[in-house]
Amino acid sequence: MFKTRLQSPHLLSLETKYCYVCHTEKPLSDFSYRKDRHVYRAVCKECCNDKHRLRRTGWSKQDVIKVFKEQDGKCAICGCTLDTEPKTALACDHDHGNGHKRGLLCMRCNTALGLFDDNPNVLHNAVTYLNKFSD
Repeated sequence: MFKTRLQSPHLLSLETKYCYVCHTEKPLSDFSYRKDRHVYRAVCKECCNDKHRLRRTGWSKQDVIKVFKEQDGKCAICGCTLDTEPKTALACDHDHGNGHKRGLLCMRCNTALGLFDDNPNVLHNAVTYLNKFSD
């Protein structure tokens, strides 16, 4: 008897798999393949990413959707439209000191804050410097 290695009792076809987190049947391409065990993971890539983001930044998927709507899909600092391009990709900003969520930023602004170590004094000095040399 042939035994499938996809390990899902909810498998309706060999082209799809059931995610145990979002309870949705999705194409196999939406799941990571474990080469060590020769099986697809039981949780889809999107749910894995959501879990990783929550653990890393404290932002749940619902938090992101709510704040995205509140910010009208724009970066909280520069106002660019958040999308999937590398520079304008959505970043969930949080305070590394206390873990509090702050807002959604584009990758450029999030990286800039990180390079300034989230230090308002250094950012103020940068603004003063730029103003000194602006026309």
